Amino acid sequence: MTSEEVFRILRDHFRGLFPKVCSNCGRRFDSLHEYIHTTTPRGTPVSFDADLEDWETPQPIGSLAYADCPCGNTLALGTQSMALPTRLALLEWVREQCETRHVTASEVLAGLRQQIREGVLQDPPPPPPPSP
Repeated sequence: MTSEEVFRILRDHFRGLFPKVCSNCGRRFDSLHEYIHTTTPRGTPVSFDADLEDWETPQPIGSLAYADCPCGNTLALGTQSMALPTRLALLEWVREQCETRHVTASEVLAGLRQQIREGVLQDPPPPPPPSP
């Protein structure tokens, strides 16, 4: 799997997680573009499987990337709803990156999050949802 494929898979997956609503203030994020434009990244993305060094798990737990809503509430985007073969392939890609680049999984995921945020913000924003 190439870095470009990983970027596309994750971007498309995260786009499919919207709309998303903040449980604290009720703010609605209609698109990944709006979410990235409005929220502030929090901490480093986490791959629970990589942190456990469970690279060959048959049931990966997945990864989470956190961001703060303008109200201060922490929101998360995750990979748990991805198809199992895709999650396994992504975990293998992270492992390969760690070994090849001699970095931690957190560093790999932080770079990937930044790449996705920049890429999504370069796209034109989607049209607003239709009025009811």
